Amino acid sequence: MTKFIIIDKASALTPEALSFLKDYDQRFFPTPWDEKSWEQVFDSASERFILLADEGFALFDINSADSLAHLLKILINPDKRGAGLGKALLSEAIEILKSRGIKTFFLEVEENNDSAIGLYQRAGFKIIHKKKHFYSNGSTALIMTLSV
Repeated sequence: MTKFIIIDKASALTPEALSFLKDYDQRFFPTPWDEKSWEQVFDSASERFILLADEGFALFDINSADSLAHLLKILINPDKRGAGLGKALLSEAIEILKSRGIKTFFLEVEENNDSAIGLYQRAGFKIIHKKKHFYSNGSTALIMTLSV
């Protein structure tokens, strides 16, 4: 069984946890964030929700007033992919956030990332839009949403 750690306030994010997030992003994400992007995420007044696992994490921007959660990143160590950790991480985060009043989830995913798209579709997300040139490498994003 996977053990999860919840961090629901940016102020509760330890330097070690932030280092883990940045390291995973640099090593395993095709379009990793630069330092400025990480600073903006955690310096803004928005609510954040992070679910950490031994081999990955999910990071959300929360808008409680609108009952909305934006999945900013979900990352699993490639050596651990295919074992159900992504599904477990996403499902656990959705359940926790639902219990806190979140009713709508949305995300962007690179249109050729079939494994991630499949994960999101199996979780109930639907494609609602495409954004061309969304990522720094110029690729297109699919916008997906889930209402619970």
